[in-house]
Amino acid sequence: MSTKITADWLKWIKVNIANGQDRNHLFNILLGEGFSYEAIAEAMQFSPTPEDCLNPQWQNWLTDNIANGIDKNILFKICIDEGFSFSTIEQAMNFSPTTPLEEVNNPLTNSAAQSGETIDLTSLFIPNAETHHIGLARIFCLHNFLTNAECRALRAELLLHINNSQLDGIELDQNLQLGGICNLNTNSNELIADIDRRICNLVAIDSSFGEDLQGTHCNTDPEINRFFEAIEKSELKSDNEGLGIRSVGVTIYLNDVTEGGEMVFTDTELSFTPAAGKVVIWSTEDSDNPTICPIKRRSQPVIKGYKAAITKWFRNQSKLPNPPPMYNRDANEIIPAYTKAGFIKQSLPDILFSKIKRFYTENSATISEETVAG
Repeated sequence: MSTKITADWLKWIKVNIANGQDRNHLFNILLGEGFSYEAIAEAMQFSPTPEDCLNPQWQNWLTDNIANGIDKNILFKICIDEGFSFSTIEQAMNFSPTTPLEEVNNPLTNSAAQSGETIDLTSLFIPNAETHHIGLARIFCLHNFLTNAECRALRAELLLHINNSQLDGIELDQNLQLGGICNLNTNSNELIADIDRRICNLVAIDSSFGEDLQGTHCNTDPEINRFFEAIEKSELKSDNEGLGIRSVGVTIYLNDVTEGGEMVFTDTELSFTPAAGKVVIWSTEDSDNPTICPIKRRSQPVIKGYKAAITKWFRNQSKLPNPPPMYNRDANEIIPAYTKAGFIKQSLPDILFSKIKRFYTENSATISEETVAG
């Protein structure tokens, strides 16, 4: 809480008052910016006319929050900031503040301020994800990225693709009972192409920076450790055919593992248990600096059951001769979603489509352009 109005804000007050702006509104804006009531009143030579009674909605709000054990000083502060008089609040709550109000934070104001923080659209940002910032490393986790039906279909596709593979010069003796590693080319299957597209949209990175999807399938056989050792070794490559370093990794689990199989980030205390549809994303802040080592991870052995997963890597250089920007997230996409799972509609129901088509046809002669200011 600031007890002094800065010169810039004093100028702002003077200009807006001269332009005839509502002083009560200006007062509330300054409260929201963290200035104390007394400092604003002195700078504006004005005090808002307090409301002398609480309407039923506010009375019910106070009753519910007091019953829930919310700090009364905070409730008092919120009511003051909303323009109610001190005596009105005191009478309604049967309570006098035990802490100076200028020292009490209004959580509603603070939340609003935080929601306005600038987000760098040229770096990795995953809306709604569980986020961990550790040094240069950033690690994200999302649940229910894929549905159970999609996970089942991808597991079946993964098993069809597993065959003898070579990774870092190590011949991997694979079979369906042991497990294995394979690349999943987007040209081979419509579902794989759709999942690849959705991963690119999730991290907001242009697809030209991405490698093919890589699938892994393993059970409890000790020999499977050779596969994971090979994977971990390949992740440390600094460059691949001039495409730069691997700067962002994305792993999606396709099943629940009975025991074991966790992903562990060795330089942190973080680990993630496999679960169908869960996605784990990791990167370093300074992916353009080739001297920064990629964040290291390892997979714990599967103790019971099996583990199926797909991984996609993004490098810091594009395959295209005239590369687009690496990150392509629009500012409007940083708004959080309020559902646990997303859905895609590829076609409208016939009845709904017929209604829309009929409305469009009947009103096509009266179409006019609509614009929204700003």
